Amino acid sequence: MFFLKNLIPAVLTTLFGLLLLAGCASREIKTRYFDSSRKADSETMRKRAEEFRTATVSLALSGVALHPELMTVDDDADPDALVARLRGFGFNHVYYHIPLKSDLDGRLENFLAAAGRARLPVDLVIRQDAYFRVFRGGSLVRPLIPEKTTLPEMAEKIADFNDGLPETDRIAGLTVVVAPHEFTTANVNRPKHLMYAWSPKTFGPGLDNDMLMKYTFNQLREIAVLLGDLPLTVGVPDFYHQLAAEGKISVGRVGDFLAIAPGRTRVLLQNSGNKASEAVQAVNLELQETRQKESVIVQLSLANHTSVTAGALRRRDWTDFTRNVQYLAGQWEKAPAFAGMVIDPFAFLELIHQEE
Repeated sequence: MFFLKNLIPAVLTTLFGLLLLAGCASREIKTRYFDSSRKADSETMRKRAEEFRTATVSLALSGVALHPELMTVDDDADPDALVARLRGFGFNHVYYHIPLKSDLDGRLENFLAAAGRARLPVDLVIRQDAYFRVFRGGSLVRPLIPEKTTLPEMAEKIADFNDGLPETDRIAGLTVVVAPHEFTTANVNRPKHLMYAWSPKTFGPGLDNDMLMKYTFNQLREIAVLLGDLPLTVGVPDFYHQLAAEGKISVGRVGDFLAIAPGRTRVLLQNSGNKASEAVQAVNLELQETRQKESVIVQLSLANHTSVTAGALRRRDWTDFTRNVQYLAGQWEKAPAFAGMVIDPFAFLELIHQEE
């Protein structure tokens, strides 16, 4: 009886875990892109797209981020139409996020084929905090939970996936977004093999935060080797450079990331400015101190609502938004290190583009 009393809860836990995994393995596809009774007419939207193209026409790289979870049934059914919408805004580079290894699928192949037909370069994007191993559950549950793919393993899968594509459909590069500052003791998804945890109290050479940065650099060097000649872009928050400049971490400057694979590495700075003046200031140090020309791309994250007060650019209306974009492009282009801008995500851009 004692054995059964202990076995039954374990079996139930195992079944619950398997059901949870099955639910997490599927991705909900949205049926509509814009849900509003107040939608601008087609002529207004045409003029707005033209205004955006005018605001960004001077950019050598005018990029946009696509997230599968924000794409729709229509996007899947007609990827050529999606590419045409992207081109309509003047975008000349796409950053397609891969939050799950299962996203290396036919859906992605169809999009890459459409982008290839339009000669639109595509980077695939993976995040450090999405690909790592953790150890959960008891001795009965753990063997039934598939091991998660690590960041270098995912990079290798992407390289193999890319090699199997027709030459016209292959990706232009891989972007790896790193976030060691998110591996805190409070983060249940922190890789369990790590001896270190990020904390406001552990700054300084050789302390936890510094060791997490070095761990991240080791991963990036391994990925650079796996990619061969494929270009690597490293996505970083807009405060690592400042921390390194202050001596709080020993690596983290833009130049440190560029040195991972000299000549084929660029940095994507994730701008956290909530308004245009903050966005300029957020990346000013990085752009001014980086000597390598056209090596720094600035990601402009869009707020999905005007009530957002941190971490993303907010706007009053379309006119306010395009004015800010043109102003930011003009300010950043003054720096030789500036290579271009990425709007993230495309879904929020279309949201404000379609608002009445």
